[in-house]
Amino acid sequence: MKEVVYLDRLSYWQKKIFIISWFAYALAYLGRANLAIALPKMINTLNLSKTNAGLIGSFFFWAYAIGQLVNGYIGDKVNSRYFVFCSLLISALINLLVGFTSNLVFIIILWTLNGFTLSMLWGPLIKTLSHWFSKEKRDSVAVKIATSITGGYLLTWGFIGWIIGITSWRWAFWSPAIILGTYSFIWFYKIKPYPEQIGLKGPEDVFNKDNLSKQNNLISTKNLILSEKLIFVALTCMSQGLIREGIILWGPTFLYTTFKLNQKSIVLFSLFIPFISLMGIIGSGYINKLFKSEKLSIIFFLGSGAAFLIILLLTLGINIYINVILLSFTVAAMYGANTLLLTLIPLKYTKQNMVSSIAGFLDFNSYLGAAFSGVLIGYIIDISRWSIVIIIWLIVAIFGIISTSISLNSKNNSQ
Repeated sequence: MKEVVYLDRLSYWQKKIFIISWFAYALAYLGRANLAIALPKMINTLNLSKTNAGLIGSFFFWAYAIGQLVNGYIGDKVNSRYFVFCSLLISALINLLVGFTSNLVFIIILWTLNGFTLSMLWGPLIKTLSHWFSKEKRDSVAVKIATSITGGYLLTWGFIGWIIGITSWRWAFWSPAIILGTYSFIWFYKIKPYPEQIGLKGPEDVFNKDNLSKQNNLISTKNLILSEKLIFVALTCMSQGLIREGIILWGPTFLYTTFKLNQKSIVLFSLFIPFISLMGIIGSGYINKLFKSEKLSIIFFLGSGAAFLIILLLTLGINIYINVILLSFTVAAMYGANTLLLTLIPLKYTKQNMVSSIAGFLDFNSYLGAAFSGVLIGYIIDISRWSIVIIIWLIVAIFGIISTSISLNSKNNSQ
């Protein structure tokens, strides 16, 4: 009887921890994805070139990438409760300040700080979940937590798009500030990073905190990355990050410049992108079971994305519905790869207490690629055509397939 009561209590807390973590990451997108939907109005109101507007996104991604590397390592050393709380609260303050400025330099500085601040989230969240769920459940949990990304985009683009439609672009930053600030305190008072804090036992294959700290001294992040050939996986992360974030950042602007849509129509069509991308995240679990290999599944998603980009190139500007669907399916394919790269692979390093470090390293490379998608695409749009952008995305997708194949062969050879 006691065992049944214990299991019920454990199940209750696992669901609670997951929900709190899911909303923490989903709501964080209010404070970062809001830029994409606000960008068309900001370009007109502040008289920005697309290259300058792209700088805002690029500096964010550079800071986010570097922050993933730094904060992923720190995230394994500190309490996730405080780390995530600081990330959400500081991001709220930064968004508040962005809404009050019209100076491009100040906006870039603030948004760069926002990138570094929000990089404190993913690694510690994955680490928290690894302490609550057994190895058998982690694949399922990894896919489910990844849906918070799509949930965040749907919430952000729908809510922020509506806000901008009835107010100004400034409320695209003030509204998230209020919501993030509020949720940071909900996280702080409700989350429990370790089951032991409430008298529960952690998963049987996870060491306790004392053993974790000892194990962490046995192997460095650098040695682990080299021994596991993760450098090739990192190059794949860079490839899908450039394509995924490039489409998400510039998607609304693409619709505005190519089809001359108004703000309301931009929002409605843009919502297709995160909605359909959910298929990639959910599908990653099924595809991975089919191939029984994360890396083969990643190649499948990158190949699918490349195919969608080829069709998009051939139908560019012909029909808005076809173009939006193809963009959406491309993002869905990249998110399928992203889920496997940034959740399932890091969770393999739970016993080494390096989940946050590996997640941070891979996410660093993902957003290193994303950093190029901001100013590079903005510059290309200013001097050339969208077709050139799509060709670049296609080449990058092929590069990702090659790097994943090398990683797969290297692992097979080492075995």
